Amino acid sequence: MKRTSTTLVAFTLLVVYSAVVAGQDSASNIRIAGKCVDEKGMPVAEATVDLYLNTDSTKSLKTTQTRPDGSFDLGDFPDPELNPGKDVNYKVVGSKAGKSVNYVAVLAPAQKANALDLVLGVPAQLEGIVTGPDGSPLQNARVRVAGYPWIDGVHGAITNKSGEYVLEGIPALEHPGFGRQAIPNAPGLPGLFELHPLASKFLMVDHPELGSVQPKFAQCPATIDVHFNEPAQMTGRIVDGHGKPIGGVKVTARPSQAPAHRVALLRAMNSGISQGTATTDVDGQYAIVLQHSGAVEINVIDQQHFAKTVSDVVVQAGETVPVPDIVAIGAAFVTGRIVDVDTDNTVACPKGVRLHVYVMGEGALTSTRVRPDGTYRLPVLPGTSYAYFSSKTLDELTKTWDVLEHPTPVTAKNYPVTVAADRSIEINFPVKLKKPKRGDDR
Repeated sequence: MKRTSTTLVAFTLLVVYSAVVAGQDSASNIRIAGKCVDEKGMPVAEATVDLYLNTDSTKSLKTTQTRPDGSFDLGDFPDPELNPGKDVNYKVVGSKAGKSVNYVAVLAPAQKANALDLVLGVPAQLEGIVTGPDGSPLQNARVRVAGYPWIDGVHGAITNKSGEYVLEGIPALEHPGFGRQAIPNAPGLPGLFELHPLASKFLMVDHPELGSVQPKFAQCPATIDVHFNEPAQMTGRIVDGHGKPIGGVKVTARPSQAPAHRVALLRAMNSGISQGTATTDVDGQYAIVLQHSGAVEINVIDQQHFAKTVSDVVVQAGETVPVPDIVAIGAAFVTGRIVDVDTDNTVACPKGVRLHVYVMGEGALTSTRVRPDGTYRLPVLPGTSYAYFSSKTLDELTKTWDVLEHPTPVTAKNYPVTVAADRSIEINFPVKLKKPKRGDDR
């Protein structure tokens, strides 16, 4: 891979940091602890607290009980953000008989994982029947509450032969009423509004042959029956620039986001239409089913390849639409390091600060975390990207570094980053180190 090296006079990629979680005992661990309380904020003693990997709620990594004051301590575990590339994102699940089951995700960037609050309030139940296109009960549909991890019988269930599902231990939710939502830019329909539930939540209901729907609910307990229509299907291939098939690539299809289809998009969202996904086989082929009729757009999701969005493919329920081959080109890469402007030596990230590098351009946004040693590697869309440096707060950063003048979102196009497919460009970020003050413990 050809490499080009550049040292910028100022940061020219967006760098965002978040404070390292409190309670971190080593360079790569965090303490996961907190408290279980009820809906009134009172401590819940003798509750069971389990730690799971965020991708697997079938095997608890550790279990503990809350103390009389509701507190718990699961101990030290690898910090998600300081162990890039490893599956160390977690969820902490609290439960007790007569209480709702709840959880908190500990993701990268990790929040203050030693001060997690789990609210175990009034339990409620969601139930219903899932039916297929002919109205008959649909078995083996997966039902879960959107945003929650799959916990069998609690936040996730599989329909039985009668199409029935039951989700127990859901936090009770009172109906907040309905509000009017304007349909933006409705052609020929000025002032068009649709009623929608306020503060509504979603169920995610998936079936391998019929696709996915996300019906809303605004109160719990509730009975929510779900119906699947005949799906539309899209088939095609993902190939590289030489026509060679690319296997193992994720492909998604969703209602078109184009301005001309905003009315249809809003109605699809309000009726619970979700996106469809598939992964290409060894021949680069995919087949996606979608509960939608109308214009859709198809995207390729892969860290090693990029493809332009295929827009305005028109599908109809019960029909299969062949999609022309989608060409995915090899990703370009931006690599680099943080350097001392005076010595050109690599500078490690300051203690208490995390940095992220972002590149925007060609309708794409990609990012990565700067490693603790001050280096990074980021796949980007080939071509010209426009980049800038930004930070929500510089308090921690400026304790160690002087931040040089940098591009803003308005001036970012004056700082292009151009790199070809399957090539790499190195961009080093200069900083000026501050001299420690007398008595400074750094």
